[in-house]
Amino acid sequence: MIDINIKKSKGDAEGGSSPESSGNSHTPPSNGSGNDDQKKMRKSLKKTTAKLKKLAVSEATPIMADKMPGGTLAADEVLLATNVYGIRLPPIPVFRYDVTVVAYASRRMFELTKQSRDDYRATERKAKCLAIFNALRNDAFFGGEGNVVYYDCQKILYSFSRLGNGETQGTLRHVLTLSQEALESLKMGDVEKVEFTVSDISGDSDLVLSDISRISSNLSHSDHSLMQFIDIATSQYALFHPDRHLVFGRGVSYLQKPWEEGFRQEDCPSLPEGKYVCVGTHKSAGRVEGPKGRGSCNAAITIDTAKTAFHRKQNVMEKAFEIVPNFGRGYITQSQIFQLRQQMKGLFAMTRINGKNGSIFQITNISAQSARETTFIYEDVNVTVEQYYMHKYRLELKYAQAPLLVSRKSPSHTSYFPMEISYILENQRVQKQQQTATQLKGMREACVIPPAKRLEQNSKNLLALNIMNPDDNWIAKAGIRIIPKPLTVTGRVLPAPTILYGGNISTHVDQNKMAWTLGHNSYIKPVEVTRWAAYLVTGNGRDFMGEREFREFLSKFIQTGKSRGMYIADPLDLNRIRSTVEDIDKTVRIAAREGCDFLLFVQNDSAALHNAIKDVERKYEVVTQDVKMSTAMDVVRKKKWQTMENIVNKTNVKLGGLNHAIVATHPGAEKWFSDGRLFVGLSMSHSGPTSSARPTPSVIGYAANMGPSQFEFIGDFGFQTAGRTDNVEVLSEFMGKIFKHYMEKRGRYPTQLIIYRGGVSEGQFAMVLQYEVPLIRAAAKEAGCTDVKLTLIVANRFHNVRLIPSNVNPRDRASSQNIRPGTVVDTQLVHPAFSEFYLNSHRALQGTAKTPRYTIIVDDSRFEMDEVEGMTFCLCFCHQIVAITTSLPTPLYVASQYAERGRRLLIQRNGGQETSSSSSGEAGHLDIEAANKELPYSGSRLAELRVNA
Repeated sequence: MIDINIKKSKGDAEGGSSPESSGNSHTPPSNGSGNDDQKKMRKSLKKTTAKLKKLAVSEATPIMADKMPGGTLAADEVLLATNVYGIRLPPIPVFRYDVTVVAYASRRMFELTKQSRDDYRATERKAKCLAIFNALRNDAFFGGEGNVVYYDCQKILYSFSRLGNGETQGTLRHVLTLSQEALESLKMGDVEKVEFTVSDISGDSDLVLSDISRISSNLSHSDHSLMQFIDIATSQYALFHPDRHLVFGRGVSYLQKPWEEGFRQEDCPSLPEGKYVCVGTHKSAGRVEGPKGRGSCNAAITIDTAKTAFHRKQNVMEKAFEIVPNFGRGYITQSQIFQLRQQMKGLFAMTRINGKNGSIFQITNISAQSARETTFIYEDVNVTVEQYYMHKYRLELKYAQAPLLVSRKSPSHTSYFPMEISYILENQRVQKQQQTATQLKGMREACVIPPAKRLEQNSKNLLALNIMNPDDNWIAKAGIRIIPKPLTVTGRVLPAPTILYGGNISTHVDQNKMAWTLGHNSYIKPVEVTRWAAYLVTGNGRDFMGEREFREFLSKFIQTGKSRGMYIADPLDLNRIRSTVEDIDKTVRIAAREGCDFLLFVQNDSAALHNAIKDVERKYEVVTQDVKMSTAMDVVRKKKWQTMENIVNKTNVKLGGLNHAIVATHPGAEKWFSDGRLFVGLSMSHSGPTSSARPTPSVIGYAANMGPSQFEFIGDFGFQTAGRTDNVEVLSEFMGKIFKHYMEKRGRYPTQLIIYRGGVSEGQFAMVLQYEVPLIRAAAKEAGCTDVKLTLIVANRFHNVRLIPSNVNPRDRASSQNIRPGTVVDTQLVHPAFSEFYLNSHRALQGTAKTPRYTIIVDDSRFEMDEVEGMTFCLCFCHQIVAITTSLPTPLYVASQYAERGRRLLIQRNGGQETSSSSSGEAGHLDIEAANKELPYSGSRLAELRVNA
């Protein structure tokens, strides 16, 4: 490699490789073991404990709400198929061990079991751990062929017998090493020594596989070791056959040769920008009630087809041509370099010169300078990178004027590589920050799998895992049996509420589609729009909306608003502006100065100024609405009146109006939305894994019915340290604002507080109960709500359970193959000890419905399941923008929109980059303190409006 930060080159530009980065590998990558995650969690919880102590709030014992009987409310009953398979386990003990693998080379030490966020590093480390374990497996320490051993190729190992022949007294810690000959055979000749250390953590207490009832409502006593064992055991074939499976952490694996498992080319198509779709499995282990329902407890695994985008193994220059079609033709622009940086930053590549593989490096940046411009000292002479390759390798660079790849290992060690000699390494997933609109469009098309086809593909993935094979040494021969038929459950379809419009006029809801029409009804609370303006934002390309059509669109906008009871005056200004951030800022600044309360933008689809518009909305405190030009043209040319209805619905809500209310009419439902019930949603938005030194803070959004009506949901957002999954840093402040606002608008405090919490997995329930719940109770007490009863419900959409009609017809359209909106399941499929239900509130038009799972973790009011399920379903009718149900209850849905708005505003303030600082500001970037001061709506004229509608 070329080190330009030192005075004299160390010679060969194609240096050797370390024990963790030598050569290529098809071995499955991994997100690492749970041990490193646990360390981070402990560190995070330590900060949380300190925060509670500072607030004089005591931690609570994490005890779940009592298990409720199943509900009975139903308009219809349905039989549903699932992708959950029962497991029968033998009554034998299993022992757990921790593993550490360390390689020593040239006075350096590499821990191969260390967790890595980078797919390539994780792949290499797991590959070497697997190779080393296979080389040591026949050692007498492991008990020979008669003992069954399960290894996750990282830090966890299970054994059916105690290791070390039972001769070790006390805690076992055994170190195995490989001979130099063995290291040579593993292509690790540059390594002097490898230590494979096994430590016994079972002690005197072993895990009996058939004992699946070790669950408790007190989460401090919960034991997840059995589920961990099942997950590792059912992954053994995939882990030990890296030529067929690419295994990641958290139960996700992908097929290396999908065509050999019955998949077709259209199931895993190529994507633009040097990417492709890979198909595989999302597998998880858990406990369910099982076929007998309440009082039963069964182990199970869930198998769901998963797809994701990978970077293709290819020459970097070829990838650059795919990302930027005109790349290399003439002057290279900063915009092109930005595109390349966005797509390639973080990827690992390898150099190849004259057919020989060389250095492996991580791309940390794209240089604006070329090989012809970049110089360094080589053999006491200042040379360009282009001259170096000609002198050293007799290689004439074909693209000497192309930008260079930058690999920065440390502030004093930066290397530069020409694109044309560099090759993207395989097995690297496309990260969130590397996604583009073009790629996402291809992914959406590839991932639309209707229910009948999903059932078929799930079966293929199940067979590919080999866990149904009677000759499998890890499963069948070990006495473990997977029930071949997935669990079938009974669901209930809940009745729809009545929709009320102005004048207390009700409208009919289609029970099959959970949709309705506005008819000739008026809004309950229509607003007056007297001072407003409209702007047509031109694009860089050809605009397909002229002034005449723009005026026609505005005329329909005004007419539609008036038909719903709104008063919309003629706009004070109607103009065309350029698609630049500067023009948007200037336009909004002038409009605010002229007293405008509302601005409507119709922008060219290519303008991509939505974030900029919302940024100046916050800056000048003027409500804005952004409509795509193609959408506006559909209204004008294709007469899509429903689209205009939705646009006006949004306008009315943004400006403080209320479109409709709901009434649950069945017996006992009249109290569901009685005065005194405060509904709150809490949601989080994360930027995803990043190696940036300035990770983006997490964003927490909240929403509550704290307006004058029970169905007016407004909210805000705040920022906290990146990666934190608890809300401790901002929760007290949020709840204090909600209680205060509620009191101001209603003249009383709430008697019941129902919180829908998003972004929490089952493993984090204890954290919520131990830290967040005490803060919520303390905030209520401080606000004066001394007698409020708390119910806290966690909503989770990121599980892999699917519900499909048992009689699905593959010839039907996808919407007919999916389960009906309003379908609820609260027995058989749910957790044996927790009050839990699956509620599919929305209608899935494409693909397979992803049904949210709701878990009641606190219930002071001791609700019946029918009331919780009924309230939750009815709240899915309250979004106000479209006349159909949403996938989540409105308080949580709106909270997630606030969280997303906060994230987008921060990105815009940071110059379009998803990075920031968690502790200190940097030029052009906001730290958390500054972001929390400048971006949320609290204290502004927008605070009491649902501006993100």
